[in-house]
Amino acid sequence: MSLYLQRKKLARKIMLSCFAGLAAFATMCFLVGFLFFVKNLPTEKQVPVLENTKFDGVIAYTGGQYRLGTTALIIKDGFKGPVFISGVFPGSNLKGTFKKLGLTDQQLQQINLDYTAVSTAGNVNQTINWVNSNNLSKVLIITSYYHVPRTQLLLNKGTNDKVKFIPYPVFSNNANIKLLFAEYIKFLLFRFNSIIKISLQGQLPY
Repeated sequence: MSLYLQRKKLARKIMLSCFAGLAAFATMCFLVGFLFFVKNLPTEKQVPVLENTKFDGVIAYTGGQYRLGTTALIIKDGFKGPVFISGVFPGSNLKGTFKKLGLTDQQLQQINLDYTAVSTAGNVNQTINWVNSNNLSKVLIITSYYHVPRTQLLLNKGTNDKVKFIPYPVFSNNANIKLLFAEYIKFLLFRFNSIIKISLQGQLPY
């Protein structure tokens, strides 16, 4: 074998080794990041005590177990301010659901429904519009606990800290490792979008 071919073969081996090393490092960083993400998710001890928490609006995002039930409990416990439910499936009788959860007709009048949002980014856009139109300053956000980090990032980006959003994490039985992993990927996608400054306007698919 000529010296040229030997050098070419050696260079290819070095290049493949570098690619393999980079891939292994990237995979390790990805998995460590996932563990860090899961470790820093809200716990039940971090659910705000409503008696000690001041807020002038409540927002709940549909799609997760117990979110609507939690919203109904907060209203029944005496909250009389405006309530916004974002991401409602068109044609669903959500107010009928709330009636079954024990809300009165008067309490149902507090609730505003949004049928346009189809993603978390869409939920956030509708949230910001609703908060601004109601001149709210402190808003309780009801969503699944694994959904809190991405929701907070989107809300902070959209409002520039003009409004204080208080996360109220809801815990369910369906949060398996697959769901957490999918949420982590969506979280990373948003961070990437933040770096390249993609606008929140429009419905991002996550």
